[in-house]
Amino acid sequence: MKPFEILSHTADVRLKIHGSSKEEIFKNALKGMGQILGPVFNGSEFEQPNKTHKVKVDSPDLAALLVDFLNEVVALLGQQKILYFKSNFAKLTDTHLEAELEGMSVKELGEEIKAATYHELYFKESPGAGWEAMVIFDI
Repeated sequence: MKPFEILSHTADVRLKIHGSSKEEIFKNALKGMGQILGPVFNGSEFEQPNKTHKVKVDSPDLAALLVDFLNEVVALLGQQKILYFKSNFAKLTDTHLEAELEGMSVKELGEEIKAATYHELYFKESPGAGWEAMVIFDI
């Protein structure tokens, strides 16, 4: 199964995410968002990530935590011009996460994401298929 699928949606981009665990959903969502952005990095695109940033996010539930996490990365991209596309979780519960993000400086983006939204948002366990989530990005 693919880690994520980018689906068309009127005036937005829908990302359906698959994973064997909750943590994998977060990691695949970050990768999928990075692909939507279509970044051109400063330097070679084959370089390993060379920037890190620690984040802590609290939310009322797991689905909101995913949206808030992705919006934190969008905000960091706007502030620092660094796209974080890898994550190492020190802690991940249904309402709290702590992670170290890894990424690279961005020269330009093919697409701009304004925010991850709560519209049609879900995060659920699929019997026999692991976990699945859906996020719509406002572009």
